[in-house]
Amino acid sequence: MTDHLSRIIADSFKQIPQVRSICAKLGDGDDMTVWTLLESYDRDAREKVYEKELAVCASLHVYDFDFRVTSIALVRPKELVEGGFREVYRRT
Repeated sequence: MTDHLSRIIADSFKQIPQVRSICAKLGDGDDMTVWTLLESYDRDAREKVYEKELAVCASLHVYDFDFRVTSIALVRPKELVEGGFREVYRRT
């Protein structure tokens, strides 16, 4: 995954205060899976993430994105990294 693409994704989603971590993985070809992990499974925060997802798709239409949103209590960044993902953002 390119640093430029990682930065675009991180900059887009980190604007939402409830975002704790973002993990991404490039697949074969031009597909990318992005996990956005929230501090809780808050409906309003998820709606904000969905809006950002649409904006990313519109600006980076050469990629086929598979976005996933959940709580950091349900999916840990460490699990994703062990599965081949790269943590591109972590709120400290």
